[in-house]
Amino acid sequence: MNTTAGVQESEIIKNLSVVVLPKDLPPVQNQVEKKDYKWSEWSDPSKIGPEILKLSSPVKLNPLPRDREYAELHSFKYSVPREDIFT
Repeated sequence: MNTTAGVQESEIIKNLSVVVLPKDLPPVQNQVEKKDYKWSEWSDPSKIGPEILKLSSPVKLNPLPRDREYAELHSFKYSVPREDIFT
């Protein structure tokens, strides 16, 4: 993750949440259910409301070491179960 100014890692962790979105688009927000919803179709943020986030799986981010306290580049390691990965 790149920021325009140096940020402490603790602030990034406190203000960032990462989730794996559902594999299928559920019938919420006046949308028709779609099986095997492609990852590229999730690029429209208007389709990701509270109902979708409730069905999503949280991802734990493990920060990687950086060269200074207030860095502009932050890297994380994470693990997602194979069945949650989009094709």
